[in-house]
Amino acid sequence: MIVLYVLAGLVLVLIVLMLVAPKGAKLERAIVANVSPEQAFQSLRSLKNFDEWSPWNNRDPNQIRGYKGKEGELGSIAWWKGNKEVGEGEQEVKLLDPNSYIETELRFQKTFQGCEQVLLADHPRRKWNQSDLGF
Repeated sequence: MIVLYVLAGLVLVLIVLMLVAPKGAKLERAIVANVSPEQAFQSLRSLKNFDEWSPWNNRDPNQIRGYKGKEGELGSIAWWKGNKEVGEGEQEVKLLDPNSYIETELRFQKTFQGCEQVLLADHPRRKWNQSDLGF
């Protein structure tokens, strides 16, 4: 009988946690770069430049990557196909506001599926933030 009460209590706790827990997550990082907003924007608008610093490339050095569209312009796309850890997907430039704002959309097709928005923005103290990467 005690086991039944313990199990019922655990189920009740899990239900309460499911009701009050956040439904998503937000990841936000900032970096102070000693470059002008123009230099930062020119570098960040290029999806090919992401390959130079993306930690995901180290997780599968054999992944296949490619690009579609005009580099650094609206609608340009970077795509990848990798191992189980990296998966398969693409990232598309959706909005460009010169020297202040870049919005891309990440679309994951394999390993896990989903579509996430990535915002890169210049803040008053010259910080370019990457934010709103939800899961």
